[in-house]
Amino acid sequence: MPLRRGELILELRAQGFSNAEIGRRLGRDSSLIGQIAKGAKPGANLQQALTELVSGGEVKTPPFHRTSSDGTLAKVRATKGHESVVPPAPRGQRIRTVTKSTAQPKTLPKKRPTGQRNLLSHQANRLPNGRELHRVTVPKTDRARNRSAGSKVIADVVARAAAAGRRISGTVWAEVQRKDGTRDRIPVQIGGHGGYSAQSIHDSIQHNPDAAFEWVDGQIQGRYPEFEGGFTVVAFDLDVW
Repeated sequence: MPLRRGELILELRAQGFSNAEIGRRLGRDSSLIGQIAKGAKPGANLQQALTELVSGGEVKTPPFHRTSSDGTLAKVRATKGHESVVPPAPRGQRIRTVTKSTAQPKTLPKKRPTGQRNLLSHQANRLPNGRELHRVTVPKTDRARNRSAGSKVIADVVARAAAAGRRISGTVWAEVQRKDGTRDRIPVQIGGHGGYSAQSIHDSIQHNPDAAFEWVDGQIQGRYPEFEGGFTVVAFDLDVW
């Protein structure tokens, strides 16, 4: 059975390495190395690098840095008296660049404003690095023809992303009815920082483009207590990279 992180650190200490030297080789703080050795921190992302250091005396695979919920690199603690900093990404670690999409209102009035309807719209923003941001807004009524058309727009975006071997994450806007008569639009993040494989989504909906909404319903069902009374998906913010 391979040695665990704490055992690897103890082995390195037996070879004459200090926590400071181990941390320097791995690009980590010495206090973190000490905490991993005691079992106070997991340090799972250091397993490969520690193994290489024990067996060969050098790190050939720089450990990946922790990412935040939006997929960007999380800040790390700096020296005493200095602010935390974002570390450089190790070779091979894929990092997302966050671009905030236009915010939708979270709370709607009890009655729909006169002359305003939730119609079908599709806004696409294609960045120079190949990343794509799509906002698709659809009518709320299941029988509306444009709601089906909106599902087809999403299916087309997914199909192109699958053909290019890309991943997808984003935000789904779900509208719920409150007991006091108000309607709230709740943003629900889907895909996390790693996203979904576009191919896996495509496989789920390719035989029925209208199934895009069914797939999303399955991803957000039960995520909030408010959804117990029912919800309607009214918009998508899709992030393709």
